[in-house]
Parts: sequence; structure tokens; C-alpha cells
Amino acid sequence: MTESDKGRLNDLTSWKEIADFLGVTDRTAQRWASERGLPVRRLPGGRGRVLASREEVAAWRDATLKRAGRWSNVQFLRRYAMICTVLLAVSIATILVLFIRLNPSSLPSTYKIENDMLVVLDSRGRELWRKVFEAGLDAHSYTATGMSEENKVWIGDVDVDGRLEVILLYRPRDYSASRDMLICYSDRGMEKWRFIPGREVETSNEQFSNNFTLKQFGVFRRAEERGMGIVVCSVVVGLFPTQVALLSPAGELLREYWHSGLLDQIAFLDMEGDGRSEIYLGGINNARKQATLVVLDPESMEGASTEENPAHQLKGFPAGNERARVFFPRTCINRKFHPYNMVRGLTVFSDSLQVSVVERLHVPMNVFYVLDSNLEVRIFDYGDGLRAYHKELASSGQLDHELTPEEEEDAMRNIEIIRPIKR
Repeated sequence: MTESDKGRLNDLTSWKEIADFLGVTDRTAQRWASERGLPVRRLPGGRGRVLASREEVAAWRDATLKRAGRWSNVQFLRRYAMICTVLLAVSIATILVLFIRLNPSSLPSTYKIENDMLVVLDSRGRELWRKVFEAGLDAHSYTATGMSEENKVWIGDVDVDGRLEVILLYRPRDYSASRDMLICYSDRGMEKWRFIPGREVETSNEQFSNNFTLKQFGVFRRAEERGMGIVVCSVVVGLFPTQVALLSPAGELLREYWHSGLLDQIAFLDMEGDGRSEIYLGGINNARKQATLVVLDPESMEGASTEENPAHQLKGFPAGNERARVFFPRTCINRKFHPYNMVRGLTVFSDSLQVSVVERLHVPMNVFYVLDSNLEVRIFDYGDGLRAYHKELASSGQLDHELTPEEEEDAMRNIEIIRPIKR
């Protein structure tokens, strides 16, 4: 056999033979010839006539495909390492979350005030961290005789990220060095944000300085797609006017409403059953000198309350956009001894709201209203203290009449509800 005959035996004379030799399909062999330099000669004559040397194809395969295989291995290893890194990070995060959830003692649970310090404790009463304030902390404000128990510190997941936050109503001992503010800390005690209330406002005959006392705050769930919200009530020293601020979970001011008087009672209730909580605020309306309840929609609240008395009308704001304003009549005792009555308690039930109205300060003398979803009076009741005190005042001649439940109770049921026209 001649060398020429041996060469012809080593030739590959069709795409099928070339593909079989490489272990691929005909289409792949043709693509490699076109794109990757597979040594194939195209012969004249009929379409698709080709010729390739087994030695040349084998050499191309060894030089090209093995190099590509090494590169593929490198790529595979890199991708594998990246996937392992991601899986490891996810595993660590999952283990951390499970550890925290299974070990609630590592999370903030309660707190205490020690002189100028806020001390945050876990569920076993062990200290997690503490904060010292340069301007001090007005410890008296955090006692039972100062601010009410529920509005000092809030602990919960305000930004719904699976971790707890601690929100402090901060009241300084030294007002020359600091102001009231709301401060949010992480579960590890890192400050996340702070909100300082108030700004300069005025009526036609009075200008108020930017010196606000933070009276109350509350955290609630807004409409499902809106997440959590924070309501902050602050008042100028002198109890007029009140700024009602709606904050985002990040402490940003979203909306504000201004009231000519004091609002320092907060409740949240979805009495309409539409999945959206309204904001209920109780206190005093200075223009009318009456106990008042203001109902706000957190998605549309704005402006300042509209007052008939120009001395109490705040300037520079649009008309207040409230859901409703409610004014509670004054008892004969209140009219004789005080310039106004005031809402001092809001109690939420599933489909109603109880409003406690104080008729004489420093005396346990309240009247109680239970309002339905339309703010109509479902139940009215004099407290036992009021009945006894009325009898005592009548016996001593300080009142000129006995309590007449039918007449006076009917008058007290006659609350005034103002529903502004929707814009």
C-alpha cells in the first residue's frame, strides 16, 4: 500500500464522518468549521463535499477543545465558589434569625429609667444596652405622676424587617441644652433616626415660638400596602396649638395636622371595617373651650382646624382635612368651676370607642361616652364620682339644684359632630 493510499484511508470525506470522529452532531461540526477553525476542506462539485485529515482534526481537537474544557472548568469552579458563598451567607443569616427567635432573651423586651439613662432589658431582666444623655433625662416625666405609662418607650418591629426597634419619647432635664424629640434605636442600641417636633406658627394676633413639648406618640398599622406609621402629638408650651405629625418607619415627616388646642390622647381603630385604621385624638379645643375628639385619615390628614374665633385660627395652612370633629357638652359642675372640660382617656373596643371626659381637674369626676362607628352616642354614663360630688355640692349650697338624670343626661348626650365637606 502506497503512502497515498494510507493518506486516503485517514481522510474524513463527509460531515457525518467528521462529526462521528469528534463525537458531535453534523450541525455542531459545521459550526466549529465556520466559527472555530476546524480544519475542513470544501471540495468542488456537489454541495456539501468536504475533506478532512484525521490527524489534523485530532490535533485541532486536542489543541482547541481541551483548552476550552480547561476554561470551562475554571468557569465552573468560579461559579461553584460563588454559589457556595451565597449559600453560606444565607445559611448564616437563617441561623442568626432562628437563634434570635428561639432566644428571645437576646432581644429588647422592657426598659427602665436610671437618673439620666435609658436602660434596655431583655425578657429575663438582663441589661442589653444603655444610653446616657448629655442634657440629662427628666426622670419625673417617666414616673406614674408624669407621662402615662404607655407613651414613654415603644418596642417593636416598626419597619417590618424582622428586627426590633426601640422608640423613646425623649424629654431632657436641661431644656437650655436640648429639646423634646422622638429617637429610634436598633435592637443593639444604635441610633437610627430622631424627630424634633414643631415649627414657628401664628394667629392674627399671636406668634408662637418653636418650643414644643412632645406629649404623646403611637405606632399603628396603616393600609396594608403602606406598612407602619407613627403619630406624634406635640404642643407649644402653654397648651396651644398642637402639631399632629405622621412619620414613616424611617422617621420622615409624611403629613401634619394642626389643632387650636391640646390633643394628647391617641387611639387607632378601624371602626368602618375597611382594613384602614383611623387616628382618634382627644383633648381640648381652646376656641370653644370644650372637650374634643378629632378623627383623621392618615392618608389625607393636612391643614389646620377651622375656628370661628380668629384669635385661635392658625395662619398659613389650608383648612383642616379631618374625617370628623366631635365636641362634648360641659356639665353644670364644669361650667361653675372650670373654663373647659377635656378628654382624658380613649379606650378602643372592636367596633366602638369609649371617651372619658374630665369635668373637674384633680377630682375623680368623669363622664363616659361609648361611640359607634358613625360617632353616635351608643352609651352615656355619669361616673359614680360625679353623682356623689354633685350631691355634695348641692347639699352645701355650691349648686342650686339636684342632679336630674332625665334633663341633664339628655343634654349631655347631645354631642356636636362636624364632618367637613370632602375635597
